[in-house]
Amino acid sequence: MRATDSIEDFIKKTHYKEQSFEIEMFLKPGELVVKKGQIIAFSGNTGASEGPHLHFEFRDNITENIINPMLFGFDKMLKDTKRPLLSSVYVYPLDEATTVNQSKRPLLLNLVLQKDGTYQSDKVVTNGKIGFGINAFDYDDVSYNKNGVYKVQSFYNGIFNFGYQFDTYSFDEMRYINAFIDYSRYKKTQQRVQSCS
Repeated sequence: MRATDSIEDFIKKTHYKEQSFEIEMFLKPGELVVKKGQIIAFSGNTGASEGPHLHFEFRDNITENIINPMLFGFDKMLKDTKRPLLSSVYVYPLDEATTVNQSKRPLLLNLVLQKDGTYQSDKVVTNGKIGFGINAFDYDDVSYNKNGVYKVQSFYNGIFNFGYQFDTYSFDEMRYINAFIDYSRYKKTQQRVQSCS
């Protein structure tokens, strides 16, 4: 990646000032103004990237939380007509006494895609409290990137039970990702099954 002239000059001066190749800059409002339609950088293929790209983020200037760029109109610039894909659903017994289809271990449910885009799964028979986990991802129309899903909701008899939506994210919460996914399954299979309960 290479920034355009004025921005590149600003970055270079910061490199020399910090006497470091790797720098982290937190700009004050008005310190480096860009205008709508202005080219800020050219994509490149440096570092450990797998292809030319430009990485940038929107952050809250008080909390430093990253903010979903689609909330700033990028959804109008990025064509996305593809539905998220549900690759697997697991059912979990949530205590020692519970069985699911006569098993005390998490079970992978067979899914059948219906004509209306929904899925139908195997019947689940249980004698106690259970939870569900999903492996899901999303593609857009203009790249081959495998993206996470923006929003997940689960319902019990039509009543909202659990959900999440990625509008913003705190780097301080990064460590909680291992509690959000089935971490033991991830360690064995590299498959991120996300909690839905």
